[in-house]
Amino acid sequence: MNFNNSKYLIKLLTEQCFGSQYKGNDKHIFVHIPKTAGTSFTHLLYDNFGQKCIYPNYYQRIVVNGSGYIDNATLKAKPDKLLTKDKAWLLGHFTIGFGKSIWPDAKTYCFFREPRARILSNIVHLKLRSDKHKHTSLEDIYEQMITLLGSQQARLLGYSLKRDNRKQVEHIIDNLYFVGITEHYNKSLQWLEANDNWSITIKNENKGAYNTLDLSNIAEKVNKQTYIDDFVYEHALSVFQARTANLPAL
Repeated sequence: MNFNNSKYLIKLLTEQCFGSQYKGNDKHIFVHIPKTAGTSFTHLLYDNFGQKCIYPNYYQRIVVNGSGYIDNATLKAKPDKLLTKDKAWLLGHFTIGFGKSIWPDAKTYCFFREPRARILSNIVHLKLRSDKHKHTSLEDIYEQMITLLGSQQARLLGYSLKRDNRKQVEHIIDNLYFVGITEHYNKSLQWLEANDNWSITIKNENKGAYNTLDLSNIAEKVNKQTYIDDFVYEHALSVFQARTANLPAL
């Protein structure tokens, strides 16, 4: 556990004694697409909404779940036990359809990232953080994972290669309550400040680990390809630009 994040455990203990920091009634779902600044956004939620109303909170995610989200099958099997009445936020690496099957009327939030940058970041993450891949070369990780990584954003938004339901996915993006763009992270937070009266206390804090590895060979392979996620990012970016067009410059 990161010592700097012990503040979240203190928040949880405080809320257990004196009540939740969050007083609203709305339900919120954050579909966390890997390597899109989702961890920074999760910490922002912990800062702005406290701990008691979020599942998983910091303690549940880091201590109980071993630095990850609970598996979807377990969550689906006992949602009433895990998502008690005081919960207002559900976070996870699940499809939007899965989240909506639990809380159909919840507001949905999602960050999107330029596919090549996201793929490179994900390959680095697998190399440095996954026991399965730590002895595998970057090139082999690319060959093994590229089909999955190149469509990850689309799949979490309900895309099916068999049905090629791009229009349906674009419609889902149109109806997300919040569309964030990783490359415009602070502008995304500005939209939340303007529309939801959030008091943003932290900015993007995850600097990544790119400087520890030579990515030149793998980057060339990644950058010359086209991906299913291209249409997802392009549409999300157009929605984001339309929604933020009238915000003042940062």
